[in-house]
This record gives sequence, structure tokens and C-alpha cells, in this order.
Amino acid sequence: MFDDTIISMEVIRSNADKLITPETIKETAIAKLLEFEQEEFFIGEGNAAKVYDLPGGYCLKIITDKSNEPSSDMFLKGNSPHQEAMIQQQMSRATFDGATRAPGMFGVLQATTQADTNAIIMERLDAVNLQHVINGTAELPDGFDIHPFFDDLEAYVKHMHKQEKLVHMDLHARNIMIDRETATPRVIDFGNSIRTTDTTPEIQIHTNEDQDWTSLDKAFNDLDKIN
Repeated sequence: MFDDTIISMEVIRSNADKLITPETIKETAIAKLLEFEQEEFFIGEGNAAKVYDLPGGYCLKIITDKSNEPSSDMFLKGNSPHQEAMIQQQMSRATFDGATRAPGMFGVLQATTQADTNAIIMERLDAVNLQHVINGTAELPDGFDIHPFFDDLEAYVKHMHKQEKLVHMDLHARNIMIDRETATPRVIDFGNSIRTTDTTPEIQIHTNEDQDWTSLDKAFNDLDKIN
């Protein structure tokens, strides 16, 4: 039913009483991809994806192709699940000195008989969505301080642009998480991220990077109004 490209066989976390093996994660993910309307496992959703809980500290992001729908012009075309996973893996392993990071990656599941539904398996964050805080549906974790938080996040974005040669392209508050334990930033959803190469025109690089900074500035200002 599925062709699976496993990026990493490393288990990010394990239950206290039982080791969760990579094979268990794969089997559970495939089962939930086949029956992804099981709302008891539902975590959240975006424009073209829903996220579900998996064992062992993982989650399953199910991505639906909306390019053929009447409202397809509302959605950015973005990366394939495999491209998104590879970019996220790069950023989760980035040698950044600060506290900000991206969720660790496990693998990709791609349907062979239902080509419009695919999924990626990643670390499940214990974190609060910044947009939910701004909307008033979630509270900031204890110890949160807006200025150190955004200082570290800005340094991370600079590292992403200059050292990793990546631009997020969707760095809105909905894709910024706040770790519940440390109150430090987590960046998610690299579905629209793009790579900068030696042949990318300088003006295009600046335009793309400016989009990240504009989105980040808005997130800061929206939070600052209520914080």
C-alpha cells in the first residue's frame, strides 16, 4: 500500500515502561494513515495537513494534495512531503548555538494507490502554538519572556538564511511554538521552505528573506500587544 522512505531509524523518545521501536512507529503510522479520521488522536491542522498522535513521542502529519480543488489558488503549492522532511531534518540537526530548534524527523510515508495523501513522521513537541496564544485560546508557559524569546528566534532565522541557505517562507505565528518546559522557540512546517543556491539572483534572496522577517515582526507585534 505504501512506499516508505525512512530518513532516520533513531527513536527520539521511548515510553518509560516500554521501548517503542521504529517498526512500531511505522506500523502505527500506516494504520492511522489508512484511518486518519480517528479524532481521539487528533492534535491540530493547517491549510493542507492534519496532525495525529503516535506512540513514543512522535506525531503523524497527513498531507492532502489540494492542487485540484476549486479553491487551490488559496494554497501555496509548496514542497513534496519528502522535500519538506529533508529540509526539516536539516534544520533539526543545524549547529545553532541558541535554544531554538525544529522537530526531529523520523520518516516519510507515501501512498501508491491514493496519490493525493501522504504523511511525514516527526517528533511530537510538548509546546504551545504562538498563534493560539495571540488568539487567546492558549496561555504562555511559565518563565516566558518575549524579548529573549524573539532574540533567539531571530538569531535562528539568520542562521537558517546564511548558514543553512534556507528560507522558511511561512514564518507566521501559527508556525512558531513555545516549549512548555523551557519557554524557548520551536519552528515548524517547512512545507513552503526554499533553498538558496549560488545561482539564485541576489534580489530574489533578499525578497524571500524579507518575507520571513516581515512575518516574524508581525508575530512579535501581535504578541507584544497582549503580553
